[in-house]
Amino acid sequence: MDWKTTYAPYLSWKKEAPLGGEGVLVGSDLTQEWILPWWWSRYSKHNAYPVTFIDMGLSPEMKSWCLEHGSVIHLPIADPFIASQEEVDPALATLWENQSGRSFWNIRSAWFKKPIACLQTPYERSLWLDLDCEVKAPLDTLFSLCHHPSRLALSLDMSSQTIYNSGVIAFQYGCQIIEEWAHLVFEQSHLFAGDQDILSALILEKKLTISKIPPHYNWSRCYTDNPHAAVLHWHGATGKTVIAHQLQKENLDKNF
Repeated sequence: MDWKTTYAPYLSWKKEAPLGGEGVLVGSDLTQEWILPWWWSRYSKHNAYPVTFIDMGLSPEMKSWCLEHGSVIHLPIADPFIASQEEVDPALATLWENQSGRSFWNIRSAWFKKPIACLQTPYERSLWLDLDCEVKAPLDTLFSLCHHPSRLALSLDMSSQTIYNSGVIAFQYGCQIIEEWAHLVFEQSHLFAGDQDILSALILEKKLTISKIPPHYNWSRCYTDNPHAAVLHWHGATGKTVIAHQLQKENLDKNF
């Protein structure tokens, strides 16, 4: 099946103007939705921007929860458009497993839906936050960064000058790079481990200059402790374990 043709309506900015203003996007499917209440409790403690939840396959119960806390946009994109493990060069597959662990194959499809999800935004200026990002401060500064000519702001991985982390993205409606990124995930998912690898390659290939998000707004759990981190990114399986332990402790505290 030609997945790119099938999903063509979702791969470009809508002709009608966005609702305007500023807002936050966060996406999830059934396997990760248990994190949503944790994410919301941290985000809402410091911020009041409207939130749109991108439904990548939520349970009915969690979809109702999302509607109580914001708006919901359903993204009916099937997983098979992503190259399977069998369709990836074995040498590349081994490299990716060594970097991210074998379990990453189970969540990889959700990563590649991110640029398509961004294109559905109802806001003039948007902030995408991965579900495992612990918001610890107001996020006002980030929206101003997407006024850059590229209409896009990302943080560099501190171990690289060419790899951007897509866990936190500030962007303006109509950003051309987001649209090109969405098209590439259909064409090159067999060549890249995740969505941010494709985006970083696109920026490098086109020699694009984008706005830089300060590191403390996307602080990796792998970096040194930072009490000033505004967004702490609990990525990977280890990060999810930390989140689960936090939730367990909070539930125990409620019972005493």
